[in-house]
Amino acid sequence: MAVIEPSRPVADVAKTRFFYGMIALTAATKIWLILGFGMRAAGDAKADDRLFMVLADGILAGQWLGSYDHHTLVKGPFFSIWIVLSFLSHVPLLVSYQLLHLFACLLMVVALRPLMPRRTIQYALFLWLLFDPTMYSVMASWVVRASIYMPLTIMVLAGMFALVTRLDAGRRELSAWSIMLGATLAMFWTTREEGIWIVPGAMLALAYALVIIWMRRDDAIVKSAILMIPAAICASGVLAICTLNYISYDFFGMVEFKSSAFTRANGALMRVEHDDWNRFANVPQDVRMRVHDVSPAFAELQEFLEGPPGEAWGHGAEFWLDGGTPSPKDIRGGFFPWALRQAAAARGHHASASTATAYYDRVADEINAACDDGRLACGPASDSMTPPWRNEYIPLLLESLSLGLWKLITLDEVVVGELPSSGAVENQKIFADLGRARLTPEITGTESSNPLAHQARLDNYRFQALRILNECYKALIPIAVVCGVVAFVFAPIRTIRSRSVSPILVICVTLLACFSARMAILSFISVTSFEAMKMRYFTPIYPIVLLFIFLTIYHFGQTIALARQRARDARTEDHGPALDD
Repeated sequence: MAVIEPSRPVADVAKTRFFYGMIALTAATKIWLILGFGMRAAGDAKADDRLFMVLADGILAGQWLGSYDHHTLVKGPFFSIWIVLSFLSHVPLLVSYQLLHLFACLLMVVALRPLMPRRTIQYALFLWLLFDPTMYSVMASWVVRASIYMPLTIMVLAGMFALVTRLDAGRRELSAWSIMLGATLAMFWTTREEGIWIVPGAMLALAYALVIIWMRRDDAIVKSAILMIPAAICASGVLAICTLNYISYDFFGMVEFKSSAFTRANGALMRVEHDDWNRFANVPQDVRMRVHDVSPAFAELQEFLEGPPGEAWGHGAEFWLDGGTPSPKDIRGGFFPWALRQAAAARGHHASASTATAYYDRVADEINAACDDGRLACGPASDSMTPPWRNEYIPLLLESLSLGLWKLITLDEVVVGELPSSGAVENQKIFADLGRARLTPEITGTESSNPLAHQARLDNYRFQALRILNECYKALIPIAVVCGVVAFVFAPIRTIRSRSVSPILVICVTLLACFSARMAILSFISVTSFEAMKMRYFTPIYPIVLLFIFLTIYHFGQTIALARQRARDARTEDHGPALDD
């Protein structure tokens, strides 16, 4: 005999439809608002914007990342893969950024649903994340990895939080979220090279999950194994990239900047003692001149590094650096490794990846040998891209961190508008082709650059609406940050009273760990290499801040509501049950 399921109340069905209708309407509005952006075609950005397009062109040609040169393997390949996927899907690249961000926001709402069962709260979180101003700032017109790195960050966090809030779920649900997290983590890890900042937060979330699982002893062994799936999938994704690089270029690794040979060569150069320390001058000219005398391999680059090409690199570095004593001949900051690679390429050492590896190994061996036998005065051996620690960095780090926090909270540099195109017109064509976009002119202002009058007028209305939203966030976030921090300080009260750690508190601590790790890395880079306290490097931090604000205030509100309920219950117990007349 068939069992008839009870039908849902009409009111509940109507509320559900209204909720999803509002989600769809809000999403459509956001996409419509960003359709006015043109694409910046930086045809002269050989190591940035145009490089991603060139690598994507190689993938479409069936040649992995194309023919090898000293730029091919310097950056994670997933952004170029994303460009290819967008092109094949007939989705304009700039629109694909927004669609990925939209999906990430929805995923986060679903992930946190067990903690926030009320539809109004879920919609408020979706709205708060979706209209993050960085996604409709100048970043919306830029072919840059940050435009997908921020949504990928949200997706990684959503996967982590979904697992933390579903530890009592069945194997199938946990496995689905673990697989999603692993796939997203692989994309995240192969987009940029400094993904290590996400690890502290992930370790905290994993530790909490394992403790809870083993305390409950509910299918603990199997569930613990399921929690390892994301790491396995991510490792498999990275291994796949490394294998493709090996097959195509005889280089087993993701990027050459992190290869053993290149880091050894840079570490060897940076361990040589300086005559006079100058901020950002990690391998100054006085050091290079001494190394030229003891390393025949490095001496091959003397004409380039100490001549006009090296001086051009030095002047370019000084344009971007702020701090220390300007000294173009020293090729300061993070610009030296790029100059080193170009110098090696000019001498033919980047004919192939294996040739480059052999050359940088030879440079490292010769310099380290000179350090060991006393021909050069050196510090401890190093095989890192990070310069040796100096106590002078301490006040600079504190200054950089405080400046970064201020820029972050005030949304400094977050401006609605388009970036101008640059470079030869011939080099810009690939942007319009693969990006399926209208290109911006070489001079842009605050208005739309669309040459068609009616479309430009409509685009300007869109920009005006987005600027109003941007100003609202700029006004709200400083106040909301203060409220969020205060709410977080009071969060342990609920933990002490309930004698249990709330998942939402664990999530907030996880966010704080990720935030701290990212800011620490950016601060050190700003002190030693180049100014990293900029919007393009803040992009994965903004959603972390927005989530932290929302969740801490929500958790505080829940704590207050719980305290009031307990007070009412206590008064009821004191007065006894009410009697009917």
